[in-house]
Amino acid sequence: MNTVRRRTIGRMKSMAEHTKLQLETVLQEEQDCFDNMPEALQASDSGLKSEEAITALEEAISSLELCIEELKEITS
Repeated sequence: MNTVRRRTIGRMKSMAEHTKLQLETVLQEEQDCFDNMPEALQASDSGLKSEEAITALEEAISSLELCIEELKEITS
């Protein structure tokens, strides 16, 4: 792989890492919000949507972690 493509992949890896950090922040905020809801609200549509968002964010973060690892392998 040439230097230009290696640098491009390096920039993409950095962007993925930055996105992962942002998603982790949003996940923590959503988790805190859910944890501070009264139990009755946690069982409501609002609480269920919050739980679904938490699960989706966790999956997105996991996918980004795999992506970052693959990009590291490409450039090493």
